[in-house]
Amino acid sequence: MVNLARGKYHSTLQRSTVHIIPNGQTPLDMLEEEIIGQRRFSDRVCISDPCYDRGTWCGEFDLDIKEGSYECRTIVGEWANWGRRVWRLTAVHENEKVTKWKFETNLGVDAAMMSIICSVYYDTERHEALSDYQSNAGQTGHGFYSNSGLGDGSYALFCGHNDKNEIVALSVVFLYPDGVEESVADEDGMYSFSNEETVEILSKYAHCSVEQYVPTKTKQA
Repeated sequence: MVNLARGKYHSTLQRSTVHIIPNGQTPLDMLEEEIIGQRRFSDRVCISDPCYDRGTWCGEFDLDIKEGSYECRTIVGEWANWGRRVWRLTAVHENEKVTKWKFETNLGVDAAMMSIICSVYYDTERHEALSDYQSNAGQTGHGFYSNSGLGDGSYALFCGHNDKNEIVALSVVFLYPDGVEESVADEDGMYSFSNEETVEILSKYAHCSVEQYVPTKTKQA
């Protein structure tokens, strides 16, 4: 069990359980969706804070996916008095249709960053991502990276599947609209991704349009 301070929440997290205590911070009303670029992935990727060596327990390494070209996008915007933050990082296969989203795991963060990198190149390119920690988001030769919401903590990874049950999309959700996490918490301020209703509610934010968060505008990065 890990104690994490995430600004809006003080969280106690295991692999699938969150304890939230609201402290009254509220996001502002404007988000933007930014296209980071396209990269070709083999049939395996690593989704992890790039500070972690391959195999670290709180990263997802060598995840089987559908090989092909993936487009990466972020949703960014103000969060209370924290300034401009990344709310979501996604990579979606350009030639596949997602038919179902599923919760995969919680990902740990210790360097306030997240990366999605082709597995073959993770061990070298994670250092490239780490060296650009001052940027909101960017690309390595075979992957993408971004800052992670309110920094260190634990964040949900959702996977989009096609009609053959192949993974064709990846989404790390860092921030939810005000009140969403509270809506799925019990009287003790706890919620778990083992609860199907909770997953259904929270997984929406893995793939919904930026307009479904708050009023927005879209731009090419």
